Amino acid sequence: MPFAVATFPTQRASLEELARLIAKASVHPAIVKAARAITMDCPRGADECQLEAIYNAVQFGTNRVAELRDGLKYIDDPALADFFTAPQKLLSEFCADGACAADCDEHGLLCGALASAIGFEVGMQAWGESKDELVHVYAVVGVPKHDPPEDFADWYGRDTTTDYGPGWKPESGYYETAIAEAS
Repeated sequence: MPFAVATFPTQRASLEELARLIAKASVHPAIVKAARAITMDCPRGADECQLEAIYNAVQFGTNRVAELRDGLKYIDDPALADFFTAPQKLLSEFCADGACAADCDEHGLLCGALASAIGFEVGMQAWGESKDELVHVYAVVGVPKHDPPEDFADWYGRDTTTDYGPGWKPESGYYETAIAEAS
């Protein structure tokens, strides 16, 4: 089936689906290859170098991954739907065909999958002014790679839809996090 629509009963269920998509994509050969190409100049153990390279490749582009030559641009989903495109499909079909644009959840999916493909613990974090109105989502990454903080509030934000840079996430409000786990 080339296209499917799913409805989730809660925002939590939607967030968990995003985390599941990251886990699945992080072992896809195209994602692993892209993550390795993007981070190949970083020394061993240079977690922040690797995360910055991924952030920059997704937001600004890289010549190391043809599909991300110009980066992933931000574009809103349709007014009546919320698309979750698997990261490997985003690269191999959308970006490869010149439609390399997505909203915040797909930006988060791609950043999260690339980081997970090189050993980071990752998740998706939803944010809003209150629990009932979560309006934005982005990837979060546990740093250091081999001993991330137990409190997800201390994980680094990977929001490539803003101009605030690597590590930024909203300072206040309500957060909900779903961690990508091996299935």
